[in-house]
Amino acid sequence: MASLSAHNQQVLNDVARQLRVANPVWLRDMIYFETAGTFNPKQRNLGGSSARGLIQFMDSTAQSMGYAGSQDLVDRHPTFESQMRGPVYEYLRPYSPFNKESDLYMAVFYPAARRYSTDTTFAAIFKDRGAPPSGRGSYAEFIKANPGILSPAHYVAKVKKKPLVRRLTLTGGGILAGALVILIIWKARQSR
Repeated sequence: MASLSAHNQQVLNDVARQLRVANPVWLRDMIYFETAGTFNPKQRNLGGSSARGLIQFMDSTAQSMGYAGSQDLVDRHPTFESQMRGPVYEYLRPYSPFNKESDLYMAVFYPAARRYSTDTTFAAIFKDRGAPPSGRGSYAEFIKANPGILSPAHYVAKVKKKPLVRRLTLTGGGILAGALVILIIWKARQSR
């Protein structure tokens, strides 16, 4: 597991403060996740897309920021500090402040989802936004590139490497079912 040097941690804390991130750990966790645990500002996407860098800038995103593409962005900002104080800050600034963890993560993963509840499915978000049923910009394309990430809550859980656990509403007949689930979880933990 990679860690940040004291200098780079200070850079991250400075940028988090400037972006009004409520907890700088959120920014660190997101970058750790996006760089496959390396904090490498030159990290390439492991899935073969054009994404590169600390927050996995896609070619289209880098181009919208004035770079020729993601490789150009990384070439011009090859260090952790340069990329944090430059393109990472520049990209995230319009979405600031970040009072909730999911707001920060969605700013990088799928900005349009920031205005929805974390429990809203991406299928519903794509439908609400009038996305095409197939092809470029469709939900089918999105889910193929991001298998198992069905909602913003799923993405947050993946970043945090925690299983998504739903709260049980225990009313009426649900009390017995809820007690059974709790018993099963307790027994599973006891057997470890």
